[in-house]
Amino acid sequence: MKTEHKKLIYLLAGLNVLNFADRYILSAVAPSIQRDLGFTDGQLGMIGTAFLWGFVLASPFVSNLLRRFSPQVVLAFAVFIWSAATAATGVVRLLFTMVALRAIIGVGQVIFSTISPPLIDSLTVKSWKARAMSMYYAAVPVGVAIGFIAGGLMDMVIGWQMGFILAGALGIPIALAIHRMPKIKIPKSASMEQVKKSLNELFAHPKYILTVAGNVFLEFALAGFAFWAPVYFSRQLNYPSAEGSILFGTIFFATGVVGTFLGGWLVDNFIKSQNRIALMKLLFVLLVPAAMMGFVAIAANSVLGFFISMAVVQILLFSCFTPFALAFFQVIPPGMKEKANSANLFISRLLGDMLGIWLVGALSTALGSLSLAIYILPFMLLVSALIWWFSYHVPDFVPSKARV
Repeated sequence: MKTEHKKLIYLLAGLNVLNFADRYILSAVAPSIQRDLGFTDGQLGMIGTAFLWGFVLASPFVSNLLRRFSPQVVLAFAVFIWSAATAATGVVRLLFTMVALRAIIGVGQVIFSTISPPLIDSLTVKSWKARAMSMYYAAVPVGVAIGFIAGGLMDMVIGWQMGFILAGALGIPIALAIHRMPKIKIPKSASMEQVKKSLNELFAHPKYILTVAGNVFLEFALAGFAFWAPVYFSRQLNYPSAEGSILFGTIFFATGVVGTFLGGWLVDNFIKSQNRIALMKLLFVLLVPAAMMGFVAIAANSVLGFFISMAVVQILLFSCFTPFALAFFQVIPPGMKEKANSANLFISRLLGDMLGIWLVGALSTALGSLSLAIYILPFMLLVSALIWWFSYHVPDFVPSKARV
């Protein structure tokens, strides 16, 4: 494997940390923004969801950029616009301007998130794939934790405005450095005619649909736990919210790193062939106990019991990242990696993240109890496990003769 390819993979992993840190800074400083700018809860909610709308609406168009420009140019553009928008968030004061900037951040980050995994998959030899994917996905909990912790610290020390400016300024020189990197050749995307034919076959292919469906329910639970857990232990367990958020962020970081690398280690040591059926079985084995421990965490009456149970849940869920990524790319037709990954991100964010966060809140309001509403999250993990268990009985994808 070429040295420049390894350097790019390390850079993508580092950028994924920045990706999620910039994404979650808003959550850390939201109370201060509301206090200083006088936004209502509804207006603050608009700002929070604007990122996901930008992410979701832009995702179908990402692969078209790769048909016109090299991966380095597209990545540099993505990092630049989300970093510039993050920095500008610290300057603006108007509601709709802030909403627009958060949407732009979503656009930049969906470009990065859509391109990076297929690029890693294309550049790595089989012996390096699990390690590379583990590094990339380990950045998720690291970035989330940094976003919460750094955002809170910057809010206290220099104010949330300067916090956004500094956070965004970090990404701009990185974007310029990516743009100046030597071009790396990867397999070209299919022609538009091939893309249309492939998409028709892709969405008619049960294996792809089942793989994405399982991921939707997993993302539903992950987003729901990440958003509502701090509220839950503050409200139901009477634990101070500030200390609880710091503790939750620390646990999120530790379990995320351990879980992500555990997933890669399991693949390297027990599924060296990276056989799709074995990978799907591993996902089932990880998700069932994760769901069971999720029920235990919600039923726990003590803070200690909740955090210990949630730590186990998070380790098991993060262990799914690498085997899922490896199995996912095996069910995609040739030349369709970016388009298929874009479709997966679009569906997972729309029906997973956004619906998961909203539905728990809606159920809590309807039932008058967050502790009852949040039980839907481990149930969704069971649904994901069952879908993936069923999916490994579906035959492998066989490209049609008409497609090159």
